[in-house]
Amino acid sequence: SYLYFNLGIMYAKLKKYDLAVDNFDKAISLDPDYIEPYLAQVLIYEIEGRLVECVDAYKRIKELFPERLETYYDLGSAYLKMGRLEDAALEFQYIIDKDPLSIEGHIGMARTLKIKGDTDEAISMLEKLAETEKDDARIWVFLGACYFQKKEYEKSITAYKRLTDLRPAFTVGYFYLALIYDKTERRDLAKENLKVVIRLDPEDAEALNYLGYIYAEDGENLDEAEELIKRALKIEPESGAYIDSLAWVYYKKGDPNKALPLLEKAIKLHGKDPVIYDHLGDVHYAISNKEKAREAWEESLKLDPNQPAVKEKLKK
Repeated sequence: SYLYFNLGIMYAKLKKYDLAVDNFDKAISLDPDYIEPYLAQVLIYEIEGRLVECVDAYKRIKELFPERLETYYDLGSAYLKMGRLEDAALEFQYIIDKDPLSIEGHIGMARTLKIKGDTDEAISMLEKLAETEKDDARIWVFLGACYFQKKEYEKSITAYKRLTDLRPAFTVGYFYLALIYDKTERRDLAKENLKVVIRLDPEDAEALNYLGYIYAEDGENLDEAEELIKRALKIEPESGAYIDSLAWVYYKKGDPNKALPLLEKAIKLHGKDPVIYDHLGDVHYAISNKEKAREAWEESLKLDPNQPAVKEKLKK
């Protein structure tokens, strides 16, 4: 059993997932009470996004190892990804019933409530949990997200700052602080937090693009903005959003002709997006394609009618 399990791990590291699963199956057949092959197998299903197999595997683990409460949390999380909220809630409630002090059970239930739109109830549950478990970083991750969903931005900032205090090397807190500061027009603080993310993880494509885009929006550090976004595109070359950001840098540099084909490519990759069509309109207008500019701005407004700035452009 151990031999097949180790072979499975080797194939998994090589990303030969089918061979890995086959070897885990052999390990399980030889020793059905050995839990590690089951867990390794379900991890591969998660990596490959095979949620149905994930659920089936977790159910099997539950039957064989019913006292392992982590399985109920993992199964609940898989149900959340599938949108099966009631099934997820049952798994998390089972954990709470077995262990009323379980952080995992309460966090799982709060996640479910948030997705269902019961954000106030989720916040109440997490705030109560934070009274006794204030040093558990997971609480602040989800509490910050709930406050953000409610647009209670200052409370969200407090939660994410608590997260960064507890986990200074964990990038999520800094990224969401940047997002909130940007949304509340505190751009300098947004930039500083994105720089922290990039310092901690130089391969964080989302942060690289975000900082580059903010620079482009503000019309500053345009050479650095171009470099940051190109780094993001090396990591995710087919990202329409990042290609749009690069086009916007070129537009801000005064080169709309270089921006135009990139925006057309961005639309093909990303699909219809009001921001990209707004940019496309600006670029067409800059090269005197006024009719095409109008068409792009009109499309942008169709996708998001709440854009006063785009409405003003149509008056040109």
